[in-house]
Amino acid sequence: MRETARPVTRPPTHDPELGPFFKALSDHTRREILALLERRERNVTEIVRRFNLTQPTISRHLQVLREARLVRCERRGQHMVYRLDPDTLATAASSFFGRFSRCRGLGFGSPPGALPSPPEFTS
Repeated sequence: MRETARPVTRPPTHDPELGPFFKALSDHTRREILALLERRERNVTEIVRRFNLTQPTISRHLQVLREARLVRCERRGQHMVYRLDPDTLATAASSFFGRFSRCRGLGFGSPPGALPSPPEFTS
């Protein structure tokens, strides 16, 4: 008798929406750009000045961050101005870390802006 194949199920931590988020965070330069944009919005020229990289290289990094929806941009005259999207950052972090029981007491898994529940201690 031939066995029938069971459907492959994804582990509960699989979320295709998190792929771009982790790809964006996997690069040191992109993490530095996010930190820079946390302070204030900046145009591409300002961002390029902070790094020893060419403008096309920085633009590629910004595109990865846009695809992950971690930054927003808008044209202002001749400049593209970038700013951090803190809601996406908080939602993605909460979505991933909220799946781990040890992180839930730290506020992960709660809606952005919600206060964390106090941690539960057992003896």
